[in-house]
Amino acid sequence: AGYVAMARTTADRALAHGLLKAELAEDLLGVLADQERRPGGPGPGETR
Repeated sequence: AGYVAMARTTADRALAHGLLKAELAEDLLGVLADQERRPGGPGPGETR
């Protein structure tokens, strides 16, 4: 959960500074939200 929060904060900052396009930010934040909702989802560095 900590890594997801950091990723969300980084995306928010990049969006605020014009380094990330809004469309891409939406996709990224959607994926991050899905990761938070899935109990037992992959941990840091894991993929499934």
